Amino acid sequence: MTPEFREVMEKLRAQYAEALRDMPLPDGVPEYVQELMAKGDTETLLLMLKLSWVFGAQAGQAAQVQVQTMRVPTAQA
Repeated sequence: MTPEFREVMEKLRAQYAEALRDMPLPDGVPEYVQELMAKGDTETLLLMLKLSWVFGAQAGQAAQVQVQTMRVPTAQA
């Protein structure tokens, strides 16, 4: 991880940690993550992170495309 990426993650955590603290996850997910950590199953944890990253990137791209294709009404003379 580059120092810049780590810095961005720390800033995001500081900015959003409180708001996300009470965000529900599907039943059993926190326990599953704890189980994976206890077993040292970094492969599955990294897979989950990668999937989250991809889904977030796809959502961001879709939002950007939607904004770019929106038409602003113009006044007709």
